[in-house]
Amino acid sequence: MICFVDEDIGSGNAYSIALKMRGHQVLILHDATEALEILPTAGDLDLVLLDVMLARGRDPQVYFEHRHTVNGLETGLVLLDLLVERKHSALVSKVVLLSAATNSGLVAQIRSKAKQHAVPYWKKDFRSASSFCEKLATHLGATASG
Repeated sequence: MICFVDEDIGSGNAYSIALKMRGHQVLILHDATEALEILPTAGDLDLVLLDVMLARGRDPQVYFEHRHTVNGLETGLVLLDLLVERKHSALVSKVVLLSAATNSGLVAQIRSKAKQHAVPYWKKDFRSASSFCEKLATHLGATASG
């Protein structure tokens, strides 16, 4: 199963539709609070695509307050840290950080966090849903053989 943690992804999104058409099950979580509650018990996840600039949720826990997430710019990074802190290493190993950030300071922070936790970082600059699926398939193939 492929999990999107991104408020901008819906079941009708081109990426989720393309993945379903290729035989993948897709789970969509729309905010950090929901992800922190559901991901650790979500079951058979092949990949977690975690948006860095992520919504906090309707009832955000203290970790996702704006003062901890740089006004929401780093909510996904805070979520990743919490998953590591709570010892969900098998889950963390399936995370790919996603961001459309162009601010050099934020991009540097994302790269640093990705390196710290040994997870990939992909820019959200896919030409099409098909090119996204190809990148995902390549990644899944590499992690399965590695």
